[in-house]
Amino acid sequence: MPSIAHPDREDSLTDQNSSIDERHPLLPRHAGESDEHESHHSRDKIASLIRKRAAPWISTARRILPKGRLKWPQIIRAFDRANARHRLFAQVIFLVAWLLVDSFLVRQSWCLSSLSEPSQFPEPTRPEWLHCVQAFWLKDDGCGLNGQECRQYRNVSLPFRCPAHCGTSTGLLNPRVVGGQVANYQPLVVGGGGPEKRYRPDSFICQSAIHAGIISARWGGCGVLKMLDGTGEFVGTEAHGIHSLGVPAPFPTSFIFLDSVTSSGCHDLWLPIVWLNILFSSVFTLALQPSPQMLFWVLSVVGYWIVVVASEPSSLPPSWSKSTGIFLPFLFVCNWLWTVSWSNTLESISHLDRMWIYLGPWWLGVLMNLTIGWVPIDKLTPHDLQQRPGALLAFIILLTLTILLICYQAWCLRKENRLGPLQLPYACLGMVLVLLLFVPEHSVRIHHYLIGIFLSPLASARTRLSGVLQGFLLGMVQNGIARWSFASVLERSSDVFGDGYHAADRMPVLDFGNSGIVKGLQDLTISWTDEGCTEHALMGVMINDLLRFIVPSIRHSLTIHNFITNLTSFDTAATILSPIPVVNSTLDAIYFRLAFFENGLSGEQQRVGEYTGPVTFFINNHTWSGPIPVV
Repeated sequence: MPSIAHPDREDSLTDQNSSIDERHPLLPRHAGESDEHESHHSRDKIASLIRKRAAPWISTARRILPKGRLKWPQIIRAFDRANARHRLFAQVIFLVAWLLVDSFLVRQSWCLSSLSEPSQFPEPTRPEWLHCVQAFWLKDDGCGLNGQECRQYRNVSLPFRCPAHCGTSTGLLNPRVVGGQVANYQPLVVGGGGPEKRYRPDSFICQSAIHAGIISARWGGCGVLKMLDGTGEFVGTEAHGIHSLGVPAPFPTSFIFLDSVTSSGCHDLWLPIVWLNILFSSVFTLALQPSPQMLFWVLSVVGYWIVVVASEPSSLPPSWSKSTGIFLPFLFVCNWLWTVSWSNTLESISHLDRMWIYLGPWWLGVLMNLTIGWVPIDKLTPHDLQQRPGALLAFIILLTLTILLICYQAWCLRKENRLGPLQLPYACLGMVLVLLLFVPEHSVRIHHYLIGIFLSPLASARTRLSGVLQGFLLGMVQNGIARWSFASVLERSSDVFGDGYHAADRMPVLDFGNSGIVKGLQDLTISWTDEGCTEHALMGVMINDLLRFIVPSIRHSLTIHNFITNLTSFDTAATILSPIPVVNSTLDAIYFRLAFFENGLSGEQQRVGEYTGPVTFFINNHTWSGPIPVV
């Protein structure tokens, strides 16, 4: 009967025999043979060490989850054994179903809204789209002398629709004077309190509608706005998470929201669209196991259109012609990203790990207006970093983190002997950016899509961190291009600054010593010094945020006769907006601002400098306060 040898016993016998042979050799061992064997072993060890040092170091992405097979559902195990043709067929069917579901949700979200209101719009009416920061009244003197250029809005009823995300996450990005206050980095809502719930027309309409409870900050909605004549004051209050400013001063127009509105199809379905696409992308990556190149291109296409139709559309409703026009050059950018970054890393990561390494950071980048929109950085300019609270600290933290990641990625690429080819392109890029800094009247602005493009070659090592960075940077590129198109790295300084106040502009200087009430407490005189009057012929006087007078600056003063009546009434001689006088007998303060004007070539009077900060005159005790700085 043949004997069955046990493996463990065989190993033990082998070890014993080897030890016996070493203690009692059958043949004598010569010393020369031993020395030659040890010398040969040392030479092999040194040569192996030299070859290891000389060979390029290739990092590998280790698995996050255990290597052993997980207990997949039966359908996934069956799909895992499918051949390439069946796998491709299933992937195509899934992508078609994905497209159909998205098309249905996009149509429901953008194309089917209507409303009706018994008094103004008894029949179903399609509302007009408004942006989150859209208002009737323009900043400062944008509506002209006495508001004549905004007279078309008098007694208007407007059916409107607002998108989602119009709450506290949006608002002013530059200082705005409201009465005697300077507001910034907050929603612009003036009034809304009191029994009439009137809002001043320079309020952002969508944020005012959220404040009034007409629409939702998360879902958007529809409403009907009705313009009214002026009122004596606007009461500030806090409601639905938005704080409105109060101004105890009259204004020629106001508006309210009508309550009896019936609407349908007015909710912005961005959240269902985003969550369903997160689910579809996870199933596609995990269950259908696409090839690396197919996964990259599916993510590239999906991320771009998610920004266009759901998370941060560039226009309301989305402009299909503009978006498709940008889409083709965007695909060339994606092809470059695949070549210089993704192709080297994605193939080394398992299908299961791709879901965590790529999909999570990629969605963070695609939805970066929602995921990291709370970071107090907007324009990334020195002025913005100085004036916005917390912006400088956030910039320092992000810059430090970015430098650490760049250094680590450069170290990984150096170990792989792939850093050398990148040094010259990055040196040229740095030189070009430095040269652009010296272009007059322009500013270098590194948009976040450019950051994603510039840093992607450094994220090409075969490590898990590189995969995380590739996913996030691709999302950044998609978010930036889909929202802002291919914005230039070099922009005019005035465009970057926006509607902010320029500190370099000369402003008038008020003369409080010669200003005050005269002639039996009925007339009010406001005076200014000689500074700047010789260069500028005219002086504009804004009272209660409305440009009321443009007078020769050489006069150095303006006297308003019977000022209580004239400053609280708006007749047809002064302004076309409201023929009915609005008198506020409890007027306690008047707000003044001055700016230099000139006569233009066409005979129009044009402002040539910034307005001063608000100066407050208190009627009861005849005192002045201000000006409050606006820069």
